[in-house]
Amino acid sequence: MLLVRPDRKQYEQTQRFLNKTFKQKFESVLPKIYCNDRFRDSHLVAVEYDKIIGAVANIPIDWRIDDMIIHGAGIGMVATHPRYRGRGVMKSLLDQAIERCKQDGTQVVFLSGYLDRYKRFGFYPSGIENLYTLRADKGCVDKAQDYTFELLKGERKEIETLRSIYEQQAVRWERKDFFDTLCTWKSKAYIVKKSGHVLGYLVKNRYGADISEIVVPTQELVATTTAWIIRNNKDSVKVCVSPYDMHANEELILHSENYCQINAENWLILDYTGVIETLLRAKVKRQKVVSGRAVLQIDDAKYLISVDGDNVDVTQSDGQADIALTKEQATRLLFGPKIVACENSWLDTILPLPIYIPSIDMV
Repeated sequence: MLLVRPDRKQYEQTQRFLNKTFKQKFESVLPKIYCNDRFRDSHLVAVEYDKIIGAVANIPIDWRIDDMIIHGAGIGMVATHPRYRGRGVMKSLLDQAIERCKQDGTQVVFLSGYLDRYKRFGFYPSGIENLYTLRADKGCVDKAQDYTFELLKGERKEIETLRSIYEQQAVRWERKDFFDTLCTWKSKAYIVKKSGHVLGYLVKNRYGADISEIVVPTQELVATTTAWIIRNNKDSVKVCVSPYDMHANEELILHSENYCQINAENWLILDYTGVIETLLRAKVKRQKVVSGRAVLQIDDAKYLISVDGDNVDVTQSDGQADIALTKEQATRLLFGPKIVACENSWLDTILPLPIYIPSIDMV
């Protein structure tokens, strides 16, 4: 068995192999990856006797937070031919994909799937999605006719308008193909207009929340969702919102029937120092954080975390640990929903440091 980056012919074979294995047409399910061969070199295939027997994709994607960047990658399309399962094909592919992430300077890696399958590679459920259930707001019903929703069909001018609105967000995942990303996982994007003027857009998803992404001015959120509910003749709608969109969360929590925080993806953290420091800087910028310092041990590595006013510093340390965690505990406790308190009282005040990725940016 050979593990290789596919040439053009092998890449065509790989796509047919993936479509058959998953019973999907990835050209339509994941157009952001398979509408061209831009990500051909991001695939790794297992070949035996000139036949594709396994594959994995390792798609780079950066997470922009204010003026900082976390280098990420999504692993997907993990597949082994049925006749070759149980022979270590998947393990070989994932081991090499993760090794390449390390060589490329990737800081976080994410994937979907069952915990039992991927925890041995260091992936654990984490991340945060804020999910709200909304009904039509009585105060907005009379104005609902002012709001219209037009299916985004791919016209360049409309795409550039919406891309510009999206890129005004302080926290976002970089999207190389904006329109194709909005259409990922059979999603449909709608232009939101008020009295004929573009406000932004929303994404209707086949899986999970009814609205997986909504980008409109905060003061228009409730009226927009009310108009969407009426347009679709629904009783309610479920809306996903980034934990970093403070104003949207403040608005929706006041108008929601109920809300919850759920895990988003399985995550492998390759650079605890950089990720913790970046997310902590983002938190300090958005809310008051108590100054303090602590040494956090994650498996055999120790990290000194300190906050002094607006100054944040995270470095490796050889000091006495204030709290010791396994990588699984650290991934869940630091970056996911806060279910339990941290054993260190100061660290407990700064946690969680949420990781969030919209469903359409997943791989």
